[in-house]
Amino acid sequence: MQWSKIKTLFILCFFILNIYLLIEFLNKQEQADLGVLEEQESSIEDQLESENITIDDIHIDVTEESYISAEQKEFSQQEREQIADFDDQNTEVINDSIIVSQFEESISIPDDASGDDILTILEDNILYLEEYVFGEWNNEMNVLVFFQEKNERSVYYNRSGIVLVFLDEENNMEFYTQTILEDAESQGDSRTLIQPIRAVEALYVNNELYPNEAVMSMDIGFYTRVPLENNEQVFAPTYKITLDTSNDEQEYFVNAIEGTVLNNRYTDFLDEPIESIVANIETMDDDSELKNDVLERMEPMLDEDNGVN
Repeated sequence: MQWSKIKTLFILCFFILNIYLLIEFLNKQEQADLGVLEEQESSIEDQLESENITIDDIHIDVTEESYISAEQKEFSQQEREQIADFDDQNTEVINDSIIVSQFEESISIPDDASGDDILTILEDNILYLEEYVFGEWNNEMNVLVFFQEKNERSVYYNRSGIVLVFLDEENNMEFYTQTILEDAESQGDSRTLIQPIRAVEALYVNNELYPNEAVMSMDIGFYTRVPLENNEQVFAPTYKITLDTSNDEQEYFVNAIEGTVLNNRYTDFLDEPIESIVANIETMDDDSELKNDVLERMEPMLDEDNGVN
């Protein structure tokens, strides 16, 4: 009877000891993993410093984000009438979803105008312009790019949610094209985003970040290159990273969940929107003066010599 009690006590003691040892092991493993992560972070920062690659003071508070999906908008009859009421514009809607409009008189841009200033100039000339933010002035193509926002974040260079304003040789606004995305829906639960330093590391290991360059700014929005058959698109949270290179400023995009670099030439991001819009404009009536004027300006952008494949 006494031996049975002693045996039970030993078994209980060994059980408690095993639990204690397991907890100690897990704690040490966690500390080791944290040490590896700290060493990795220190390693990439040391590598960047050794090559004189600087990172400006960047603050991105978001740590989680979900994928989103949205479809391209088709304009209602009321919206078509609203577009037709814009003053001094020759406008057509292609396939119910693409606005092409030429200003009867080109609109000048002040030399010192900011992106917000340009939005103010255009606010009474473009439908739902309040949903867009200024993206860039692409000097190579002489085009103003405006990104539509979803969930208060920019949707970068998407053929279904972008305004492109084309300028003449004197930088006056001649005509624009516009597409709009419908309301966005979240796809699944929020996902943990990679740290900004990991996005910079992705550029570095992919030979997109070179000695003596600088990471000037970083923002987060959405990007996709995979439209689905039903016209719905799924957008991934994406870091937009602006670099100060030896030649000029360039933008790169890194998937904020997977850490993959999305492209290696910032001019390529306009390829798909422009190619898609040109293909749709070519379906207009051949006797359309608007069609001929717009294609005359846009088609040279598709030439390989001009940087668009």
